[in-house]
Amino acid sequence: MSNSKITPKIEVDGNDLYVVVDGQRVAKRGQPGTQAAKAWIPLKRGWTVIDYGRGAIQAEHRPQEDD
Repeated sequence: MSNSKITPKIEVDGNDLYVVVDGQRVAKRGQPGTQAAKAWIPLKRGWTVIDYGRGAIQAEHRPQEDD
């Protein structure tokens, strides 16, 4: 998947925030009060989410050998 074609969306499900790409949840926001607070935790291998603040994010996918 080419990074130039990735259009991430932020989805809210109850108290959880997810980054969704092509209908798949690829990352989850860390919960407040934990070490992962304010970080995006990958749910799928090879995904990285960069948070620029105020809802601006960038999602990158780097395929793994066994993907």
